[in-house]
Amino acid sequence: MTSIALIGIATNFYIIWSNKMAAGLFAPQDVLIFKLFINKPYTKLYAVAMGIYMGYIYKSIQQDD
Repeated sequence: MTSIALIGIATNFYIIWSNKMAAGLFAPQDVLIFKLFINKPYTKLYAVAMGIYMGYIYKSIQQDD
């Protein structure tokens, strides 16, 4: 799970770094951020990995009781 989360974070970093995106609410490339970053499934890989990991932890806690 850690490696999947790290791959997802590295992918996000590479997309942001290679396109020189700015951070901020009113960044000039808001449309570019949506097109390259927000609507792609591979940019949410770290969130999926954390969800799977939390589900695994919850299931193991349930089995212990």
